[in-house]
Amino acid sequence: MAADLGELTGIEHAVLWQAAKLMARSERATKANDAVRLANASVRLLATLSKKNSKPGRPGFGAMLSADADRQQQQDAERNQQRRAAFERQRETAS
Repeated sequence: MAADLGELTGIEHAVLWQAAKLMARSERATKANDAVRLANASVRLLATLSKKNSKPGRPGFGAMLSADADRQQQQDAERNQQRRAAFERQRETAS
């Protein structure tokens, strides 16, 4: 897991170590409820590390979808404006 996260500070390394220990404990837990709680705690710790170590400048999937939606909306608006202008020209020539 450490290789996936890249360079870690001492505190981040300790958080990773704690998450790994919680995962190991969850695998050995005899009660299902305890196993789920330990695994969830581990996931929350790992999520804090992955947020800090995400690559800057690289948009996430949500950002890419949003950009595509914005681009599509802009294209639709331009197309509608062209159609409106063409309709107005036809109306003027018909009068």
